[in-house]
Amino acid sequence: MKSMLFNSLILISLFSCASFKNKKDHHNIYKEFEEYSLKRSPISATLKGDKRYNDLLPYPNEERFLAEFNDYLDLKKRTLVMSVEGLSKQELMNRKLFISMLNDYITSYKLGSRFIQFGSRGGFHTFLTFLASYTPFNNLKDYEDYLSRLQKISGYFDANMAMAKLAIKKGYRYPRAPFKGSDLIIKAMISKSPEESLFYKPFKNMKASQADQDRLKALALTTIEKQIIPSYKRFYKFWKKEIEPKMRPSVSVTDYPYGKKLYKQAVKFHTSLALSPREIHNIGLSEVKRIKKEMSLLMKEVNFRGSLKSFIKDLRTTPRFYPKTKKELLGKTRNYLKQMDKILPQYFGRLPKSPYEIKEIPAYKAAKETTAYYMRPVPKTKRPGYYYVNTSQLNQRPLYEVEALSYHEAVPGHHLQIALQQELKNIPTFRKNYSSTAFVEGWGLYSESLAKEMGFYQDPYSDFGRLTYEI
Repeated sequence: MKSMLFNSLILISLFSCASFKNKKDHHNIYKEFEEYSLKRSPISATLKGDKRYNDLLPYPNEERFLAEFNDYLDLKKRTLVMSVEGLSKQELMNRKLFISMLNDYITSYKLGSRFIQFGSRGGFHTFLTFLASYTPFNNLKDYEDYLSRLQKISGYFDANMAMAKLAIKKGYRYPRAPFKGSDLIIKAMISKSPEESLFYKPFKNMKASQADQDRLKALALTTIEKQIIPSYKRFYKFWKKEIEPKMRPSVSVTDYPYGKKLYKQAVKFHTSLALSPREIHNIGLSEVKRIKKEMSLLMKEVNFRGSLKSFIKDLRTTPRFYPKTKKELLGKTRNYLKQMDKILPQYFGRLPKSPYEIKEIPAYKAAKETTAYYMRPVPKTKRPGYYYVNTSQLNQRPLYEVEALSYHEAVPGHHLQIALQQELKNIPTFRKNYSSTAFVEGWGLYSESLAKEMGFYQDPYSDFGRLTYEI
């Protein structure tokens, strides 16, 4: 009897040791991946609050992308051979998401997604402008690292343009219609003087001795004048000569090399489901039918006589539905969110510690931006979340959409979800940064309808605005 008990205790001990080792092995590879990701993308590291790579930029080239592809293959191979014995349900979920994420990277490389460098909202050249606002400046080294990064921008532009040339050679030509006006955004980013440049902004209120201020300001002005402004001018000419003339009239991603496979992979990534593009499209048609019925009921509620099409036309052309000033638009936004903030504790047992702020989308890129977007907080540096509102082209910013948009982008939408995600304990870091569209935008859409359950959208026009976003 004693022997049986002793043997049982040994087995339990061995199982516990194996379980601990398996859990530790998995967490070690997640940490390795996170460190690798920060080194691979130093700008993203800065945005996440990690200052170790603040002097670097990620120069793109085929050798680098091939090395990354092989590294992801290695990470996947090593993960798959790890034992899952003794892993909890949560730990098994970590593993499943990690492997899925690695598969996305691997498949994206195989399908050439690295050659699609630009979107209709911008690319590397617009992404760089976040540096001045999102780099923390607490000591002299912060300024020196930032300046070192600025001095690499010229080479960074050259590397990206070389990559763009290679992409065109391989058949990756951009659709013309979505990129209309992109050249104007590049032109608007060419500052008239170094002092006016967005990149010089951190040096205007430096925290340093006068001698250090004089030295670094002089270097910054010279770098901006001799390297950064010429880089944007060079890129503008490159865009007009190399990219714009070779754009195609069709807009479908299927017209890229491997286009149909790219489309299929995008469906898998954005929805997490093994559905075909046709199945997704049919779901959309079904949803449109349902939403139009709800729209027709609201149209009757406001006593509009006519078709749904004529009602929508009336909403799009009647001046009273649009803000006259930026102040009016921002005021409406703040008012809706102020009321929402008051009652959030009644519906959520846990709210994020990080606050959020409302900001205007910078004027130089507003014309090509969405109506609004959200930038997550960084608890490490105590940077709040930012809800960016587009205050340009006010005749395209209907007031009846402001309520749903605000709940989607701020609270109880993206800020509540993503800020809480950053504050979660006992999960790997990669899960704090996980952002599948179904996960993020799915919550945003849910938040719009949740607000209705909470008693908002008292104005039927605002409720119609909610449906315009849903459709």
